[in-house]
This record gives sequence, C-alpha cells and structure tokens, in this order.
Amino acid sequence: MGMSASQARLLSITARLSDNENSGQSISYSKQRLADQTQQLNAEYNEALSATKLTVLTGFNGAEAQYTDISYNLMTGIQMAENTKQYVVTDTMGRVMVSENIADAYSKSFGDYNRFLQALGYSQADISLEYKNKPADETDENYAKYTAVEEKIHQAWDKYFESVGIDIGDSEEHSGEFSFTLTADGSGFAGYMQKTNYVQKATVQPDGSLLYEFDAATGEPIFETTDVEYIPSFTRDEDGNTIQEIDANGNPVYKAIPLAEPRKIEVGEPRYIQNEAGQYILQKNEDGQQVYYESTTGGAYLKLQDGVASKVYQPINYEGTTQKQRELYDYAFSLTEAYLRSDIDPTYVPSEYKNASDSDNVSTLTYYQNLFNKMQSSGFFAYTNDAMKAMDGTGIYKYSKESDKSDTPEKDNTIFENMLRNGELQLQYYNTTEKAFVGTSISDDESIQEVKDESKIAAAETKYTQDLEDLERKDKKLDLELKKLDTEHNALQTEYDSVKNVIDKNVEKTFSIFS
Repeated sequence: MGMSASQARLLSITARLSDNENSGQSISYSKQRLADQTQQLNAEYNEALSATKLTVLTGFNGAEAQYTDISYNLMTGIQMAENTKQYVVTDTMGRVMVSENIADAYSKSFGDYNRFLQALGYSQADISLEYKNKPADETDENYAKYTAVEEKIHQAWDKYFESVGIDIGDSEEHSGEFSFTLTADGSGFAGYMQKTNYVQKATVQPDGSLLYEFDAATGEPIFETTDVEYIPSFTRDEDGNTIQEIDANGNPVYKAIPLAEPRKIEVGEPRYIQNEAGQYILQKNEDGQQVYYESTTGGAYLKLQDGVASKVYQPINYEGTTQKQRELYDYAFSLTEAYLRSDIDPTYVPSEYKNASDSDNVSTLTYYQNLFNKMQSSGFFAYTNDAMKAMDGTGIYKYSKESDKSDTPEKDNTIFENMLRNGELQLQYYNTTEKAFVGTSISDDESIQEVKDESKIAAAETKYTQDLEDLERKDKKLDLELKKLDTEHNALQTEYDSVKNVIDKNVEKTFSIFS
C-alpha cells in the first residue's frame, strides 16, 4: 500500500509541475507581447515627436510676425485679405470652394455683381443721402447734396459710355435725367434721357406750313434724331444783292438746317396737333388762340406726338467686352439704383445695406469683387447638408452627411490640411500687380510655414506616459506571477525529488528480498 501511495503522489506532483511550467510559459509569452507593445509604443512616440502642422501669417504684433494654424475659414476670410493676402481654395479643376452662403448669393444674382452684393447685405454705391424727398427749393441746404449725387451719377455713366464708345449726345451741363425701372423679377434696369430731341420729320410747304411724315405701313410718326430748324433760303441776284429764294410758283423756299447744339423746346414754343389729314398743325384753344408750351423741358429727350412733349428714356444695356467696362457699368448702375429705386419700390431701403460711403466697408467690397470675378470666370462649389440642393445637377453643391459639415474641409481643419498636402485642394492668392488670382502652394508661399505641432506632441507624450505606465503595471504583475510560479515550482520539485527517492529505495529493497 505504501508503494502505491507514493507513486500516486509522484504522478500528482508531476502533473502540477507540468501545469506550473505551462503557466510560466504563458506568462513569458505575455511578457514578450508586452515588450513588443512597448517597442511599438516607443516607435509611435518617436514618430509623434516629429509631428508638424501648417500655419499662416495673419499679421504683426509690432515687428513680430503672428502665425495661426491653417484652416479654410481663416485662409479665405475677409480679415486674412485685409491683413496679408486674399486667398481662394480651388479643386483640381480650378473651381473655387466657397461657403454655402456665398454660393446661394451668387446663384440668386444670375451673374450680376450688384445683385450678388445685395444678397450679402452690401452695395457698392458710395452715396449716403436719404434718397427720398429731394428739396424743391434750390436754396435748401440739402438741395446741393442731391444735386451732387445726380452729378456723380452722370459722371459715372459718362465714364462707362466713353469706355464703350457710345455717344449719348450729352454735354457737360448734364441736363438729361436718369431713370430706374423695376422689372417683374425684382431686379430692374437703368435708363437715360438724352439731351438730343427726337423731332418728327417734316417738309416745308409753299405757304410755310410743315408737312409731317408718317410711316406708310404703320401710320406712326417718323422721328429724326438730329435737331433741325426750317429757315428761308436766300440767294443773290445779278447785282450781288441777297434776296429770299422763291420757287417757280413764287412761294418762299425753306431749307432744313441741322442745329449745332441739341435743340430745346422752350417755354412759349407753339404746340402742334394732328389734323384729319394726318398732318401736324398749330394747336388752337377753344377761343381760337395759339397754344404754347408753358414749362421748360430742360433740354430733355423729347418725342412730339399729338402735340404733347413726352420724356423718352433709353434703356442702358451693357455693351462692353472687358472686365473694366463691366465694373464701370455696375458702379454707375448701383448709384442709379440706390438713388431712384426707393421711389418706386417701397421694399428697397438703401440704408439697410452696407455701402462704400462708409470707409470700413471698402476693403470688404474689394474682397467680394475679386471673389465674384473669380467665381464667374472659374466656376465654384460649396458643401451643403441639404440633399435637395446637392441633387440640383449643376455640381455646385456637394452633400455633407453631418449637419455641422464636420466631415468637410470647410469645417474640419485636419481634413483641410490633408487635402492641401495631397493636392486634392489647391491655393491661389490675389496678385495686386496682375489684378488676378495666381497659383501658389503650401511649400512655395512665403506666408505659410510648417512647424512642430506642440499640441499634438504634448498629447502624444501624455498618451505615451499613460500607456507605458499601464504596460509596466502589467509587466510587474506578470513578474509577481512568475515569481510565485517559481517558488511553487521549487517546492514541487523538492517534494518530487523526495517522493521519487522513497520510491527508488522501496524498489531497491524489494529487489533485494526476492533476490
């Protein structure tokens, strides 16, 4: 019985020694994995120590340059344009990336710069009068202010007309008038009342009356744009005397003389009416007395029809081909609209718009002018979380799944910087010498620099310290378990040797007995 018990005990100890060795081997593997993790942690930490970020010059504090972490909104903002350069961000096709608000304003403008500004709450008109109720009294202290504005409008249109080679027959007196007509789509057009008169064409009859001409097809009066007056024709006789010319029937001969200056219909000039034969004849009142004009037209652009002088405004269409001509037209139009639109459109209140009369707005208007021109010439796109906008088929709006657009380069600085680095997005800045946007890059632009990302390095250090401490705790725990296993293993090995020694002696004794 003793022999069997010893053998059973030896088997039990052997099993426990095997379990001990397996546990020790498992702990050794765990320690190896911890060593590998520590090595990887060190590699990641060393890599993080070289982390960099892009910064851009945003101004100066005295002589010290101030740099800020690069972002879309910072790079393309108005403040950046005022302090350093005006940047735009484009895709690989050259289309300008803009905010959804800017894209909406452009879409509403239908390519009209003044409409674009209005959608953003601005106007390039640099006049600051209250635009209604011009004083009738020329001695009123405000009368001269309104007159100055009217003169400014004239000069602005003069520059545009001159740039496109249009002669409107105006003079330095600027006696004509401008108009603004509101159209059904809520926009409008400007008109100009030229100083040249439209006068119905006529021939002088033998009795001195005028025979007016009419269109044979429509019956409408025919007007000529060059003012004329009909005067008697004179000739000289054989003796050199000046005599009035007469025709074969003895009637005076008249001839039409173009006037060197535009003709005005003055106070006291006779009115005409059309008779049954379609001729214009002098108008008489009920007492048979001649009817005359009782007020001056100020040299306005007039059309005589049915004896009534009516003002005719010619619409001013854009007829230029250059960017400068377009800017002259838009500026003159903005002045005209700001001065006259409120008289016919109660919803239009010029004072609600930030305009160029306030110097604080000038740089902003320049910013928008440059951006508008770039969008017009190169195309544009914007991010939106409105799925319907993104499905408009034009490619203007790109869909963002996140309501705050945090999945776009517009809102996420890391995405923006990465897209700049890999070339998906590109930079251009406005060159004041070339008066155009020119390409640049994060490596070539002197205002952009790459620096150590101290915040990322600090975060990496914190993470490294925490992770390393965690690994060290686990390693110490494994060391304790190994030490415990080693102690247990030594005890088991001692017991194993003792039991085995007993068994060996018993075996030896048994062989001695039977031998």
